[in-house]
Amino acid sequence: MSVVPGLQEHQAIRWDGVSEDTLAQSLVAPARACIEAGLQIDDGAGDANNGENRLSLTVSIQSIYRHAIARVFLLEIGHRLALGQELRDRIHTALHEVLLNAVMHGHVQLEPGIRDSLGGFEASHEAIKRQLASEKCAHKRVVIEAQWNAARLSIAVRDNGVGFDPNSSDAARHRGSGRGLLILDAFCDSVTYRNNGTVVILGFEL
Repeated sequence: MSVVPGLQEHQAIRWDGVSEDTLAQSLVAPARACIEAGLQIDDGAGDANNGENRLSLTVSIQSIYRHAIARVFLLEIGHRLALGQELRDRIHTALHEVLLNAVMHGHVQLEPGIRDSLGGFEASHEAIKRQLASEKCAHKRVVIEAQWNAARLSIAVRDNGVGFDPNSSDAARHRGSGRGLLILDAFCDSVTYRNNGTVVILGFEL
């Protein structure tokens, strides 16, 4: 864990990318922003002027696939904000789904339905490993940013993948079976898509 050069300690911390334990240590308050080692600061990540009630994390798609990023990120939010178990479960399910979709469909671009059989499920994992090891995925990343007040928690997930139109008739084709979109609608109080689906904002009433 180290401070990003040129930034104050409470603004942006480097995560070594090694484990969930070191990630949790990097996100401990008063950290407001955490960036995986080897990635560049993205669009003001670590800017303390955005207020105290925020936490952001910039990670590679490789780390999203290897580590329980949603669980650790939510754990650290829970240390800053009182959350009931039912709400924690909803947030975790929705955030995990968004991150998984960002990897599998935004970047790796799996064929729809490939995971619907045992053989396809195994083939999908091999396809993901090959893609993640490729040069084109070397610098792919996802930014997660949570902001909250007494009434509401918002978590924005931004990736630099291909995107999709959530209002189109073929949205399900771009996001696997479309199950992920239904999960978000069911578990969030609001869901907003921006920038051609590359930004998803999950809203939860507190």
